Amino acid sequence: MKVSLDQVLKIAKTWKNSQYGASKKDIRLSFFVSDTASRDLLRDIRDAFVPQTPHGKLYIAGFGQTSGMPTLNKLAHVALVIAGDNLTEAEALYRASASHRVPCAIVVDTRLVPHAAQELGAFGVSVRDIIAVKSDACSKQIAEWLLGKLDEHESELVTNFVCCKDVVSRTTILTACCDNALIGALQFLGRAETPLMLTNEVAMASKLSSVYNQKIEPKRLAEVAGLSAYSLVARGAARAVLKAVPLPAWLLKPAVAFGTTYVAGKALDYWYGSLGASADSAKETTQNIVSGIQNALSQFTPKGQRNDYNS
Repeated sequence: MKVSLDQVLKIAKTWKNSQYGASKKDIRLSFFVSDTASRDLLRDIRDAFVPQTPHGKLYIAGFGQTSGMPTLNKLAHVALVIAGDNLTEAEALYRASASHRVPCAIVVDTRLVPHAAQELGAFGVSVRDIIAVKSDACSKQIAEWLLGKLDEHESELVTNFVCCKDVVSRTTILTACCDNALIGALQFLGRAETPLMLTNEVAMASKLSSVYNQKIEPKRLAEVAGLSAYSLVARGAARAVLKAVPLPAWLLKPAVAFGTTYVAGKALDYWYGSLGASADSAKETTQNIVSGIQNALSQFTPKGQRNDYNS
């Protein structure tokens, strides 16, 4: 399979266009915490939303019988209400946030209130803004909602919150897998499918590298070369298997394309993640911030309120 200079240039342009650097803009999140919310659930949220840079700013306030209604912060990009069984107060906070044009979601624990989503829906809360959780591990669902609601702030969310980084990397890999499976299903492309799939994989690699704040530099060329070699070998092996296995091409090729792209994506995700974790500057920044921030987040309770950015 020959790859032309034009195709190489297109692949290089794809890498550049898929990059976004670590954001230095502020991202401000408000958390309103019910005094009846599960402590284990709050612990999961606390651990997931430790800001990784000084630009991730949190406003934390409690509400309920012991705390009353908290003050809204109009500077927040988004508000999250951890409801417990205080659905009436949660709905009031939702409406107050909406009146200030601050996107808001209500996190409801269906173990406490089994029909919480239906009750909130009856109050007029949008189904898309209700995050119903069945366990204490809810940070993934919150991260997915945040990224969907604040897509223009994806870079800031990924830079500051590990749970958002995990969601974006997984979505990036699955999107590339599905795109390549679709290309594999188009029989009329023939061998022209290889540069198309490779372009998708390079875009995936570029996005994953930027998720872990790996900048464009000469050593990225070795990664692109390795990915290209893997892609060409995998496609060649797929064609050989196709000749030997009595299965229709429209069934086998998409499956092989999905599988090989997934393997490449997971390998790159692990590689870039390990690079990010071992970077001295990243370690130093995290240690400096976490020591101060964890103190603030340890008070993630409904008693009083904290404002960790200027109102």
